[in-house]
Amino acid sequence: MFGGRTSPVSCTNSLRMIEIFKRGGENFNFTQRTVQPNSNVKPEPRWRHSSSIVDHQIIVVGGRNSLTVFNDIWSFDINSLIWSKFENESDHFKPRHSHSAVLWENNPTRSVIISGGLGKDMNPLNDVFMLQFCERSQLLSLRGLDIQPNLLPRYSHTSHIMGNILLLVGGVQFSHRSCDDIAVINLATKTWYKRISLPCSVDNSPIRLLGHVSCLTKKTSECVLTFFGGGSNCFSFGTSFNKSPFKCSCFELKYTMAVHTESAVFFVLFNHKCVTEKVPNEIEWNGKQKELSTSLIRNSQLTD
Repeated sequence: MFGGRTSPVSCTNSLRMIEIFKRGGENFNFTQRTVQPNSNVKPEPRWRHSSSIVDHQIIVVGGRNSLTVFNDIWSFDINSLIWSKFENESDHFKPRHSHSAVLWENNPTRSVIISGGLGKDMNPLNDVFMLQFCERSQLLSLRGLDIQPNLLPRYSHTSHIMGNILLLVGGVQFSHRSCDDIAVINLATKTWYKRISLPCSVDNSPIRLLGHVSCLTKKTSECVLTFFGGGSNCFSFGTSFNKSPFKCSCFELKYTMAVHTESAVFFVLFNHKCVTEKVPNEIEWNGKQKELSTSLIRNSQLTD
């Protein structure tokens, strides 16, 4: 675990290791300790950055402190305990924080997909970048993905990948309006083709899908998103946090790739069923059901 904020204006660049041991049954033990790097070179203290695991490396992207918004990229080798900075030669990768990053294992290559965030001018971003690695887990390149049609800007969201499908979950848009939806993007064709609405409440309690943590569980016939935490605070109106974890079984996604090229045709079948459950109580939200069968190619239009 790297960095974070220790007060409203102070942050850290320390590393902490948390080890979890199962004692038996449902009982766990936790231990934590500080990790001391074996190098003097290390990132500046920051918060609201992203971190991803690629083999034995922690990849840290962006973030901010009280004065600066960063666009640097660092890797920390868990075995050697050495920090390395990636020399970013892209002029298009803007400083950002509150973005999201997720590992895409697209054999034979692996990449970290970086999406959105809040720029140094406090405007939300709508770009998507691919940080590519070679077989030895060394950083190769950083390049932008021209997603069509243009994505809506968002920050404080989470992201997940299923095969070649990128899911952007929740977050905030312009004027601090929250995104109660999932944007579905085909990374192979660079196409944004679907928005899936999420419920705005569970058990009469409002849901704020920003600053949350989500976990994607893949099952045979469905995918389940489990949400933890999230919400917002305001100095004028107080706080609004999600009261308890909940899960959403929102859609069934099956895809078949006909040709693995830039102009590949994908056949996508959606059985759109949105059911939320409060954890541990099971409370359903009866959303609309919709079926969509369509073939998608690069530059296709967004469909509901």
